[in-house]
Parts: sequence; C-alpha cells; structure tokens
Amino acid sequence: MKELDLRGTWNLRVDDNEWIPCTIPGDSHTALLRAHRIPHPYTGTQELAVQYLAQRDFIFERTIEIPEAQLRETGPYYGLIPSIR
Repeated sequence: MKELDLRGTWNLRVDDNEWIPCTIPGDSHTALLRAHRIPHPYTGTQELAVQYLAQRDFIFERTIEIPEAQLRETGPYYGLIPSIR
C-alpha cells in the first residue's frame, strides 16, 4: 500500500461561510482563532461564546495530485471520500 502525506495547508469552512486556511495536523478552533473568527476560548468566559461550534458542520478541503498509475490501482482508500471534478 502506498501512503500519501496529507499534512500541510488545508482549507476549512464552517457551514456555508468562506474558506479559511488551516494546518493539518491541527483543529478547527485553532484555525478559526488564527483567522480572527472567534475569541480566544481560554480568556475569561469567552468559551461560552464559541460553544455554538459544537453544533456546526465543518468541511476540510485540500487538492492533491495522484499519479495516473496510482489512480489505476485498486485497493482500499481508508478515510478518503473521493471528489473528482
């Protein structure tokens, strides 16, 4: 089985808002904090202001290139949902 390193810069979207850059490995709260979309949850009682995020949908996206020969191979692609455009 061949491995593909997916670490690096991704895009994150919460619900239908615009995309923001994020780093994987990483998490959505850190990305939103770095993009100045949420207040720092560890300051005062600001954690209350970000609890709504637990009810939101998050989409992580990244474009990757897979060599043609590897695309013809069959096998399990655990954890990936292919989106070919």
